[in-house]
Amino acid sequence: MHPDSATTLRFHAGSHLRGEKSEARLQAIIDTIPTLAWSTEPDGSAEFLNLRWRNYTGLSTEEAQGWGWQVAIHPEDVGWLSDQWRSSMASGKPCELEARLRRYDGQYRWFIFRADPLIDEQGKIVKWYGTNTDIDDRKRAEEALRKSQAELAHVSRLTTMGELTASIAHEVNQPLTAVVNNANACLSLLPNGAPHLEEVRDALMEIIDDADRASAVIARVRQLARKAPFERTCLNLRDVITDVLALARHESSTRRVAIRTELAGELPLVLGDRVQLQQVLLNLIVNGMDAMNAVEESKRILIICGRCQTSEGGPGALLSLQDAGVGFKPVEMDRLFEAFYTTKPQGMGMGLAISRSIIEAHGGRLWAEPNQGPGATFSFSLPAAPERPSEGGTAASNTQS
Repeated sequence: MHPDSATTLRFHAGSHLRGEKSEARLQAIIDTIPTLAWSTEPDGSAEFLNLRWRNYTGLSTEEAQGWGWQVAIHPEDVGWLSDQWRSSMASGKPCELEARLRRYDGQYRWFIFRADPLIDEQGKIVKWYGTNTDIDDRKRAEEALRKSQAELAHVSRLTTMGELTASIAHEVNQPLTAVVNNANACLSLLPNGAPHLEEVRDALMEIIDDADRASAVIARVRQLARKAPFERTCLNLRDVITDVLALARHESSTRRVAIRTELAGELPLVLGDRVQLQQVLLNLIVNGMDAMNAVEESKRILIICGRCQTSEGGPGALLSLQDAGVGFKPVEMDRLFEAFYTTKPQGMGMGLAISRSIIEAHGGRLWAEPNQGPGATFSFSLPAAPERPSEGGTAASNTQS
């Protein structure tokens, strides 16, 4: 044998041994890194799942390969997770999804699923590499925080309603008094002789209308007072504004504050919790009236503006409340939304902080700006609902005093 040939054989044998050692070392690293790691074929079928993944789920390689891994996904999550996974493969873009994964003992925990494609020189996806990271403790902490925020928001609503007790009592008492008066009128219209049926009918219709008014006020109060989980529905902001103004009507009248609305004809529908958005609006209205307590009566005007807005995130709605009050100093602007910071002697300092957290939970933004003249403007934006039926109408303006 040629000496070079022997050398070559020894070289290849050594390289092979070194390659096996490198592969074994790499396998050991992948199996022991503190995460569940895996890879799939371009079509999304699993080809490799590391030891930690197999130990966590209790599934063998044979059981989990292909699409067998789906048996470890929570039944409520497996459908949409598979759909999202296929969508990501079709787009060829990295994905990040959250779902519940079953542990070997049957317990489900929340995991974040991250996947990135390996692309060759021709731009084709060769494999997908991914990891599953346990985020169950974080999800529980987030849920506890949401519950605490909901409790705090509920307390804040009750506090605001306590401030409006006289206004609410007046709004209920007024139609009830009218009901009694109309009932007495009906009795007087029904003597022993021929009754005045037309007058009786008119009085009865007024009784029904007044009872409906009282019922509507009570329904609004119950809605704000109720303790319920966050419920996202498609909302017309005009209805939200109308409900809040009905509750604040007597208060604004007592304080001699004129509330004017300037709403665009086509405010987009938004997805949100009606009660929480009412809470934000009511808090801003009460704050605006408070800011104008020391202002000359003729200048106590609160303007509520609503219009469409387009931003980087897409279409949305912008509501702003402009008062003519004492305003705030520029140095106070960043602190207005801090918890327990207040410029009012009897204030809790929680209203604006809670309002901002509510708006941000809706995917929006709440901020304040000093007016060029007296007073300040508080504004919040909300993204439009994904699908919205077309609405007609023209810009509307009305005044309450």
